[in-house]
Amino acid sequence: MRYLIIKENQNPIVLLNQYLRKYEQEIEKVGKLLERQTALKDESTKELPG
Repeated sequence: MRYLIIKENQNPIVLLNQYLRKYEQEIEKVGKLLERQTALKDESTKELPG
């Protein structure tokens, strides 16, 4: 069993999938931050006397 775990960790496809999952999560975080930035910008624009 230990051999299978080690072999899986060295498999390039497994490593690529791990890498892709990690960066998909990072993209989601950035998307949420951009949404928040846009909301804050809109909110501050509404509050400014115009």
